[in-house]
Amino acid sequence: MRIQTFLAAACLLLSACAEFQLPGTAMAVQRGPIEIGPKTWASYQSYLDTIGETGQGAFAIATDGGGGASWVCTASLCNKVNEYPAKAIARCEENNPGYRCIVLAVNRVPQVAFTPPQ
Repeated sequence: MRIQTFLAAACLLLSACAEFQLPGTAMAVQRGPIEIGPKTWASYQSYLDTIGETGQGAFAIATDGGGGASWVCTASLCNKVNEYPAKAIARCEENNPGYRCIVLAVNRVPQVAFTPPQ
């Protein structure tokens, strides 16, 4: 009887998990390279200058390439670095209402294909 109760509870738990969905920002899927606008490119270059060779951070970009935002740490010891991409996305979406943002780069490493402005 205990095993049946356990199995019933496990099935309920698994069916509840099947309904779980990630927030909208995590579901944004980009197909092909993002074309970055000139102002966003300048912001990205500024982000790279700010983190230098050893700093940590993340840069997020609106999926239309028209806006972006970063989250950086220039301290010698940075905490919670795994939260930087989510913080960059939140800041990007705050600065670009109506657009979804995705992570363009973590530290200096691009996460998606992109095309700089011509």
